[in-house]
Amino acid sequence: MEHRPRVSVIVPTFNRAESLARTLRSLEAQRVDVPYEVIVVDNDSKDGTAALVQRLAAGGVRYVLEARRGVSVARNRGIAEARGEVLVFVDDDVVARPGWLAALVGTYRCRPDAWCVGGRIVLRLPAAPPAWFDPGSALLKAYLSGLDRGEGVVRLQYPDDVWGANFSVRRDALERVGGFDPRLGPRGSCHLVGDETELCWRIQRAGGGVYYCGPAVVEHIVPPSRMTKRWFRLRAYRQGQSDVMIQAEWVPPTWPALRRAAILAARSAVRAAVASGRVDPCRVFEDELAFWQALGRARQRLAWRRSPLVAAARPAG
Repeated sequence: MEHRPRVSVIVPTFNRAESLARTLRSLEAQRVDVPYEVIVVDNDSKDGTAALVQRLAAGGVRYVLEARRGVSVARNRGIAEARGEVLVFVDDDVVARPGWLAALVGTYRCRPDAWCVGGRIVLRLPAAPPAWFDPGSALLKAYLSGLDRGEGVVRLQYPDDVWGANFSVRRDALERVGGFDPRLGPRGSCHLVGDETELCWRIQRAGGGVYYCGPAVVEHIVPPSRMTKRWFRLRAYRQGQSDVMIQAEWVPPTWPALRRAAILAARSAVRAAVASGRVDPCRVFEDELAFWQALGRARQRLAWRRSPLVAAARPAG
């Protein structure tokens, strides 16, 4: 009889064979007292991803091809293929530190009410970030998927959540609330976010516990291509769109939101016009990103059609 792994680690990937190899090496090095499997869900990559995973198949890595684009689609395919009782998700550009998987498993053991557990995401930035980038900026770190709620283990209350680069959930919880919403999450050139946030909120509404586990640490390797103002502007815009979608808010008067966006833009322009020695370039850029996020919200509200799926999933409070 085939042994059923208690844990399945699912890695969606798209055209990142080099960073995926680094991720898989860190997963292979985990030491935990329960059996686990690793499943790579190839989201129709055109590089050497398939050949890479086939070389690693002897070590127990399973390869699944999901041609329909989208991180949420790939995660849901991984759920369907997995045999574990606890499903763990990591991105293909992270490195799991020693003890990461054991810390997640230990939280489920010690917290019977845990339906979902996520961990700390530490950013590994390029050697020479641009001058306008402040490593201490909570906003910029969040846009790069950096998450640090401390070193302890705490149950989170709505709307606090954990993020998909370091995320796990019990299979029986998904059987109750459903999987990831395929309308959310990166998909091709459309980089919507919030798929794991929306799932956390459904779990919380159903009475399940969402936990943050500080000792479960992964490092997110930030590529130089993301350290541009253009990338952050688009990221902020998509955040605004996603905010409206996952909150399931129908707000008919859109002009107030547009006015707020215009005010933010004007304030940012005034700050930028001041002599460079008298302004904080990071603060100016944060103001600009607030404008782009507000613009994304306004744009999504103009196009909004209320989704029965999200409306039913919205937590109280």
